[in-house]
Amino acid sequence: MACAEPQQCSLTLTVRDRQLAATNVVFLIDRSGSMQDSGELVLAKREVVLALSESEGIETFAIVFFDRSQLVFPRNESDEPAVVDHETVLAGIDFINRVPGGRETCLRQAFERAIRFAENVPEGRTAIVYVGDGGGTCPSDRTEEWEHLQRAFREITSLNDQRFQIMPFGVRIVGRHFQTKILHDLATGNGGVYTHIRD
Repeated sequence: MACAEPQQCSLTLTVRDRQLAATNVVFLIDRSGSMQDSGELVLAKREVVLALSESEGIETFAIVFFDRSQLVFPRNESDEPAVVDHETVLAGIDFINRVPGGRETCLRQAFERAIRFAENVPEGRTAIVYVGDGGGTCPSDRTEEWEHLQRAFREITSLNDQRFQIMPFGVRIVGRHFQTKILHDLATGNGGVYTHIRD
């Protein structure tokens, strides 16, 4: 599978050939309707399962699937990530494989949940790995999609305040220049690098 990013895909958890210089990771995965049009959700799940299976050097992880709400692993009242061991990795992979597709996309609320998980890691550097198509609307926001997305990503960057690296992975968004640009901007504003997942 080739990385379509013009830069060399070279961030120690590896996602799509990027080595993540982090000891803790929160996977944030879009499961909205648009992620089911051409198998995007299946591809996103495959990438995260592969990354989690090769999680050497990672101490904690959490998984947040989102549409208008969130499905999370591990599920606990305080949003504390799971400590990496053989059993938790297998349980995480099973959770990924069982999550169904959804509808609509409430990005800000999803990132808020991911940031809560990141705030609860014991120590070390933390990365939030967003995997999605960079689009979507939330039922509570009646503005146009582009306006909703611009505002949501600005608010996410402000909320994060450079605390955690955000690594966006855009799934099959060739030709969707607006989504590509805002994911690039999200990465730039949060110490990350944007990568496109093509196939």
